[in-house]
Amino acid sequence: MSVVLPGAALEATQSKSAPRKLGPGLRALPDGPVIVVKAGKLHTTNNGVPFVASSQKRYVPASQDSVIAQVTARFAEGYRVDLGGALTGSLGALAFFNVNRKNKPNLVVGSLVYARVVTGGSVMEPEIECMNAEGKAGGFGELKGGYLMKGLSTGLCRRLLAPNNVVLEMLGAQLSFELAVGLNGRVWVNAEDTKTILLVRDCILQTETMVEHETRSHIRALL
Repeated sequence: MSVVLPGAALEATQSKSAPRKLGPGLRALPDGPVIVVKAGKLHTTNNGVPFVASSQKRYVPASQDSVIAQVTARFAEGYRVDLGGALTGSLGALAFFNVNRKNKPNLVVGSLVYARVVTGGSVMEPEIECMNAEGKAGGFGELKGGYLMKGLSTGLCRRLLAPNNVVLEMLGAQLSFELAVGLNGRVWVNAEDTKTILLVRDCILQTETMVEHETRSHIRALL
């Protein structure tokens, strides 16, 4: 992991597998190198796809991002959804796992869904669907009840999605709750009681700028 700045070209060892597929913050020039277009830390997914992680409030949809969207309008063929970005997105009525025209979900305005971005960009209307790239459920679908946290930094959300995240590891060992993290700066949490929901919310928000040992001490005090 290294810090990169806009305009920098990735080294051959970093970009040799990138021209085929790139994550947010990177762009492949025609017959040229892979260029950094956003400042941040360079990471690689488990599938070997490089991307630049940065902390920002404004969300720009990127293909394969997991997001939490809110229905703003419904039509016969699907829904309009808000992702917290500059453009509204679309969700097809059949873009769910194991549904057909007879058993499709009946979402209403205000409903929340955990979804995957299929197409997106700064000037392209994002399209989302509630299943993974293999067409399976993959944890995606309608989010019922619970509490929605909005306006979080994209950096915080990426850290929450990272394996062995300290905050979620400690909370999961002591509390029973459901959590969905969207890279669009939204986190949904649900539990049997309001006290647990608020405790999870406070732990996530209050430890954003703390280093690991501070985070552990703070969460122990709250628990």
